[in-house]
Amino acid sequence: MSAPTNPLLFPDHALWRHHSLYSADVASRLSSVYRLLRSAAGDTRAHETALSRMLPCLTQQMMPYQQLNVFYMLGMCCSGLSAYTEAIDWLTEALELALDIEELEALVDLLILRGANFRAISYDAEAAEDYTFGLELLEAPTPGKQQRNRPLQLHLITARAGVEFMLAHYTTAEALIAQGQALALDLPNVAVDLAALRWIEALLYRWRGEPQLALVKALQAVEIIKEKGTACSLSRLSSVVADAALDAEESLPKDAHHRLRTELFTVAHTFAEQAIRVGHEAADFNGEALGTITQARLNRARQDNRDTQSVIESAIRTARHLGDLCLLAEAQTALGKDLAAQGQMESALSCYRNVLAITEISDLPAIGVWARRALLRASEMRVD
Repeated sequence: MSAPTNPLLFPDHALWRHHSLYSADVASRLSSVYRLLRSAAGDTRAHETALSRMLPCLTQQMMPYQQLNVFYMLGMCCSGLSAYTEAIDWLTEALELALDIEELEALVDLLILRGANFRAISYDAEAAEDYTFGLELLEAPTPGKQQRNRPLQLHLITARAGVEFMLAHYTTAEALIAQGQALALDLPNVAVDLAALRWIEALLYRWRGEPQLALVKALQAVEIIKEKGTACSLSRLSSVVADAALDAEESLPKDAHHRLRTELFTVAHTFAEQAIRVGHEAADFNGEALGTITQARLNRARQDNRDTQSVIESAIRTARHLGDLCLLAEAQTALGKDLAAQGQMESALSCYRNVLAITEISDLPAIGVWARRALLRASEMRVD
């Protein structure tokens, strides 16, 4: 019997039972937790139960592969409970052990998972390092493994492109998008990764002031995500579609045909509502809040008689409650635009300065672009 190529995929293995430190109790706990999490993915109560079953293992002796999987499961449980810092700690323990016992396939999976947890707390520079290291491991010449690793390579390229965008490394993100799209040409079942790459392309076009192209890419991506992606992704991407439509409406000349504006407003309304609804149903408070921010922007653009400021301030409270710096920066930017539209320029500029302060303490320079541009425009308009 051969050893498993990736021990993280197995809660127990016959070869491990010959080790002098093998623990039958740890094996039983790992087996039950693996079954539980596989059958109840995304269920908070399942992660709580799994965590309670795993913690007693820490006081027991066990062989190295069992120890690796205990750390891995503790990381998975904490991540599923949104305890991202604790998840990172456990996954770091697992990574160090995987390096010691030279389990490179496990190492790549652990880097992907730790990178995702870094992203969840806006540590995008650390996530980029994990994804880059994972790509280096996959791209190293290893006989017989190149073909099997290509889908995983695409996933890492896509993840790294996203964080490089957030770090304002736009040229690097663009190069990774091209690399990922080329790699995907002859790979099956990669629609979600390709949609994610189009999503990042849409953001790049938005940031460059090309809203029509951003809207095309975002619409292409959202159709795939709606069919094959997660609810959280659908909620957040729907806000990108709505914002791109509103950008396109703002870019229209003043004498543009009324029908064009109406069509773009309709797109924005449809997808802002979808962001809110899907986010609410999935208990994705971030996605729901992003949708409400975009809905407030739409109401202001259509000159609806709505209290947009209170809606945005509610999103700010949600961001603070979640500790989500990215959402907080986006909500503060939205509040600045709302206040500016009401003629409250000093209050608006204060919001924009708050956004830049957030970007200085986080790995989110790209999120500060709109606030930075607004402050620059204000300084150019100021008469001494």
